[in-house]
Amino acid sequence: MGIGHRWKIATIRGIPLYVGTSWIGIAVLFVFIQYTSLTDSGRTTSGEALLLSVVVTILFFGSVLLHEAAHAAMARGLDLPVLGITLVFWGGATETKAAARGAKGEFLVALVGPATTLAVGGVFWIAAGYAHGVTAELLTWLAEISAVFAAINTIPGFPLDGGRILLATVWAITGAGAPGCAWRATWGS
Repeated sequence: MGIGHRWKIATIRGIPLYVGTSWIGIAVLFVFIQYTSLTDSGRTTSGEALLLSVVVTILFFGSVLLHEAAHAAMARGLDLPVLGITLVFWGGATETKAAARGAKGEFLVALVGPATTLAVGGVFWIAAGYAHGVTAELLTWLAEISAVFAAINTIPGFPLDGGRILLATVWAITGAGAPGCAWRATWGS
């Protein structure tokens, strides 16, 4: 899959969950950047900044995992095998055989990821409305970054989900099939 080394960290409903080497580095960097931003603002103590940084990082990467889990759930709903989910620095990959269900299967498996990311962003947005201060700001940021990632992920180019959506649409219109897409991964955050 071109993602370097990966380690299995869990199995969720029979689907192996992996993290790539790059994910560990980006997660640590993400905590550090959040922590530095919060402590430099002077609006939180060092302990509060660390706690908020870890929570925001968990929420952010949890939303990436939900995106990939949505791909996997749709694939399973179409009776397709899912070989695994891998989280990497730029998002994730869900290994499935969506093309086996034709253009509609390819379309549905690809579309559900960005739709989930957008829905998660909506949840962050609503939660921000009930929060105050720095917590509200962080939740608003999570909502905004989720919307941005959902939009970027639907750009019609590979390896983004938008490329898969375009492929499925062209396939449905032309009936030409999806050559070379037997085993593939849906990519994105």
